[in-house]
Amino acid sequence: MPSKRPHPLSTSSTSSTSTFKIANKHKRTSHNISLRRTISKAKLQARHDRRKLELKNPSLKKERLLKNIPQTLDSKRVAVDVPYVPSVEMMEIAKRRMEEAKKVDNEGEEEEEEEEEESDEEMEDVKTSKKDDVTTNIEGGESSSDSALEGEQDEDDDLGSLYDSDSDPETTTSKTPKSKPSKPAPSKEPTLPEATLTALLSLIPHPTAPPKLLLTSTRRARRHDLYQTLSLIFPNTTYIPRGTKFTIPQIAGFATNRSYTHLLIALEDSKSLHGLIIILLPAGPTFHFSLTNFADGKAIQGRGVNTAHIPELILNNFTTPIGRLTASLFQSLYPPQPQFLGRQVVTLHNQRDYIFFRFHRYVFREIAEKNKGISRGDRTTGANDVGVGGQRAGEDLGVRVGLQELGPQFTLKLRRVERGVCEGVEWEWKGRMEKDRKMFHL
Repeated sequence: MPSKRPHPLSTSSTSSTSTFKIANKHKRTSHNISLRRTISKAKLQARHDRRKLELKNPSLKKERLLKNIPQTLDSKRVAVDVPYVPSVEMMEIAKRRMEEAKKVDNEGEEEEEEEEEESDEEMEDVKTSKKDDVTTNIEGGESSSDSALEGEQDEDDDLGSLYDSDSDPETTTSKTPKSKPSKPAPSKEPTLPEATLTALLSLIPHPTAPPKLLLTSTRRARRHDLYQTLSLIFPNTTYIPRGTKFTIPQIAGFATNRSYTHLLIALEDSKSLHGLIIILLPAGPTFHFSLTNFADGKAIQGRGVNTAHIPELILNNFTTPIGRLTASLFQSLYPPQPQFLGRQVVTLHNQRDYIFFRFHRYVFREIAEKNKGISRGDRTTGANDVGVGGQRAGEDLGVRVGLQELGPQFTLKLRRVERGVCEGVEWEWKGRMEKDRKMFHL
């Protein structure tokens, strides 16, 4: 039976025909190595020659950089063929909530005005009482109350002398330059009208009070340690295992009666988390996420231990209407005022409609004495100055800034958005949406 292995000489290659004609294996290997060396040397020599020319004529470098623009995800991005448009029911709910929020704001403004009027009346009463208390001595001098008032005025004059003569509120407002509003970056995505988008984002309010979260599990959950880990990354979260009697709308009603603002349901299967449901109380909407690549903090090498401080929140690359609604949901899960003393930061980065969750802490390390005067420049622009572009910030102070991961880390993907508490599907991800790899929905 003839062998099926082709003969080496039968290989048809136009670029390296001479290589395949060499029968000796060792000579063929050495020939390939020398060929790669000559190619790399030619490239290196071309770079040196180009650098010499660009040093003599800097305009050549500018022209080269303008032509060699790298292709990124944003530059290749195409518009969604079927953009998301809110349903009539969703817009009615949004308008109703906007009216309720306006009523609450108006009531608060009226209360503030009443308090200001009461405080003004009290100040007038105090002034009239002080005028009545002014008495003159037998020699025609003023009483001690007037001297005290003069002392207070002198103190005010001393405090005012600490500032410049231009510290008048009118002059300062007129002299301060007005900051120009930053222009939004042009996007290829079809955007909703501003009024519609504002009404849609009003579905998720952001009160000044910190949110109160309730985390529960699936029926007959086994890995309670995973739920405890999830409860640590969201401040002010209470974990209660779920029983077998109550449904999700019933649990949402119980949580609303106990003044919870969000209901989180982590889904478990085969002793691992695979989903996350977030419900905004009391009346929705409901967000369904798939959860993958969950790694506990113990599985991260060189991790730190998180503290009870409120972290900062970074939301990156949420550009479409449904993406901005999702970002607004994550923003409502964290208190509006972080505690910078803890140096903790939560990052939710959206890339190709996958949301990556990371939990870090800022770490400040002192620079050794022998390296304090050395500047490595900027990684992105190649600048020689310290701190240009934010890559070397703090090195001029003798401190180097880094990040230490605390964990956990996982990946989310938005699967479905429902009106109310599991009442009707508003938006749903389907498999056909990935037919174009350059089309993103968040």
